[in-house]
Amino acid sequence: MSHIKDIFLENIFDFKLSEKEVHAYIYAFDFDRSSLIKAYQESIEKNFPNTTKAILKNEHLIKEFSFLGPTLEYFLSREEYSKLMPLYFKRLDFSYESVLEEIFRTPHIHSYKKRFGLAIKKYGTNVINNAWILKTFVDLPLTLDQFLALDQSILLPDEVISLNSNELEFLKLILDLVSLQKKIKLLTFFKRDDFIDIKRMFDLLVEHNSIDLITNKLKNELRVTSSFEELHEYFVTETFELENTIYSKTILNQEVLFLQGLDLLDLKIEVPITGQDLMYTGKIMHHCVGSYVPSVAKGHTQIINLTRNGKIYFTLELKKDNGRYEVTQFKGKYNSSTYEGALGDTYREELYKIISSSYSSNDFLLACQKNHDLR
Repeated sequence: MSHIKDIFLENIFDFKLSEKEVHAYIYAFDFDRSSLIKAYQESIEKNFPNTTKAILKNEHLIKEFSFLGPTLEYFLSREEYSKLMPLYFKRLDFSYESVLEEIFRTPHIHSYKKRFGLAIKKYGTNVINNAWILKTFVDLPLTLDQFLALDQSILLPDEVISLNSNELEFLKLILDLVSLQKKIKLLTFFKRDDFIDIKRMFDLLVEHNSIDLITNKLKNELRVTSSFEELHEYFVTETFELENTIYSKTILNQEVLFLQGLDLLDLKIEVPITGQDLMYTGKIMHHCVGSYVPSVAKGHTQIINLTRNGKIYFTLELKKDNGRYEVTQFKGKYNSSTYEGALGDTYREELYKIISSSYSSNDFLLACQKNHDLR
């Protein structure tokens, strides 16, 4: 019955009732919190001032959102509630008090309520979303004044808290080396691809040097670096000589050798043969493809370049998924991701056609056999 009532309330504004009639229905029934919030937003759009006041006095809302004080009306009227809750919490029966308890890891949050309410009035739910992400990396109760003093107008990307445990540990290592303000700046421009590459290059350097040495060099670089993109460029430079020494003579034995020299629309496909080829590609393109040598040599991934008149314009990574090759990275110079999306679709589709037709041809079978003989 409760569910039916709430559906009724959510649609009551479509019945062309007067404000007095809508107000009477809301007063007569005991609706749940989420339905009341939707009704509140509808009543603002319909310009029903008495209804909005009545909803704000509802005991459900008073109980759950009282800590927001005078900011409650602002909070609900801008649909900030609906923007926040689905993002991190699958259930809608969380109160904001329980959210703050989770952020500050204590049920004793009375000293934080009012200050957060004022911050919400200025920045909306970005404050709570950003706090939820940052609690993974900092002790918020100790840095609360600093946190609330920072600009919260930009929402931190939630992908940083979906990293696996090893990746998350490395991200914490980086962020522990910088101030809270720098943490937020780095996280604001977080790029997963750049970060994963940075971790791979960092691990390579640590294999051949002490971790303290590499960490101290990283700390010094972070004094002048403002983004993971810049940090990526630093590691490409740092690892080049080491990778060249270790990997240059490696034979890659790529399965996609059959693509060598084929036309791809206005470009030509080039398949690197040796580790030195990949190192050269990385140096010319200012990205970290040189660090992919072990993965390519083991057959875990495939790398091709797209060229024009001998000049490399793009580097593509291909991986097999259920027996079919998929382009998993489409990088330009300086690790540009411009063609990762729609701009690269034409090239991807044409490449899939070439691979598909090659799979069914004798040329492909001969290329595979030739490649197998090289192993």
